[in-house]
Amino acid sequence: MRTLVILLIVLACAPAVAQDSPEVLSERKISVNFEETGLDDVLAYLAKVTKVDITVDPTWKKRPPLTLALNELSAKDALSLILALTDSKLAFDARWGGVFIGTKERLEFLPKVVPGDAPGLDKKVSFDFAQASIADALEFLQSITGTEIEVTKEAKARVKAVAISIRCRQASLRDALSRIIFPSNLAWEVKGGKIRVIPAMTRKVESPEDAARRVLRETRISVNFADTPVVDVLNFFARYVSINLHLDPILHEQRSEDEMRVTLKADDITVSNALKLITMTKNLNYDFRWGGVLIAHPDRLKSLPKTALPPPGEDVLAWEKKLRGQLEGAITFSFDGATVEQGLAFIRTLKGVNLVLTPKAQQVAEGAILTLTVNGVALSDALALILFPRGLEMELKNEVVLISVRE
Repeated sequence: MRTLVILLIVLACAPAVAQDSPEVLSERKISVNFEETGLDDVLAYLAKVTKVDITVDPTWKKRPPLTLALNELSAKDALSLILALTDSKLAFDARWGGVFIGTKERLEFLPKVVPGDAPGLDKKVSFDFAQASIADALEFLQSITGTEIEVTKEAKARVKAVAISIRCRQASLRDALSRIIFPSNLAWEVKGGKIRVIPAMTRKVESPEDAARRVLRETRISVNFADTPVVDVLNFFARYVSINLHLDPILHEQRSEDEMRVTLKADDITVSNALKLITMTKNLNYDFRWGGVLIAHPDRLKSLPKTALPPPGEDVLAWEKKLRGQLEGAITFSFDGATVEQGLAFIRTLKGVNLVLTPKAQQVAEGAILTLTVNGVALSDALALILFPRGLEMELKNEVVLISVRE
């Protein structure tokens, strides 16, 4: 028998967040006990208690039952764990006024925002469609908002044929259209001040770096930081755009606490420009590497390696091929005040990868403090984030990842 036992939900001590904001996932603690519960029911429960709309990519069909007990875990971490147990290819991010779940490739491919403006796009809508055609859904949205939505001739057949099951609670019409249209391999645009549904546009497959650049360029934000620690600012941006943002740890040693605070008030600017304003005032810069964005002094960015590992040679031995495969796997963790040695021990146990340190590297690892959060990055990139800024390096040698001090 399928059962769902709900134990407790409490709101963590944190600033108030507007209802339906994806930030709630980080701030709300949940305790649950799922026993052979369908994934759709699990996600519906999370959406209900967090008041955040959760949309699942309809192209993903694998929905196994789940058995899981959690106690006082943030809803964001709970969702990460649920997806990891369900399918390692799944991920989620904040978009379209809620949370969208799909494969990493789909998250990179589907647009986050639609530029342009048209009458009615900011109107709030609520609905719960179960196997409704997109045509019926669009007709409903037009009727309750009074906003004309044109379906082009090329898109009409698919709009009539595709059925959707989706819920929205007080979402803007802009976000509602995105949730309905984009996952269904269609697209919408604003042209001449009018909303048009069109066939899905093909997009060249982006590298993770190009995808991150595009998201930072396209996502707009309003900020008001007053003497805020730069780490907290970067964590805010990271949650907002679902991109890993990291601060060079050596900055904590080189600069005082007062030097590492941010004051910035700006309305409706891109996240990319917000980052530029912050780093410019601190004589810092940022670059895309190791599965995310690294913020450091410009000279440090030039001196640190761009990639975690060199590409394989022509004749790759079986052990190296296996080890590279392990290092390509995704990992999520959060260390706050641990030592590098403890972080590496955790990875060694979790992933079963042979990490061997030279005596000099061991001395560094024992004394270096590790404060780092990564979400869904390749294990090789996570190791680069831990090792490279601390003067360590790694190579694949004799069936292990050998970690040494960079000369």
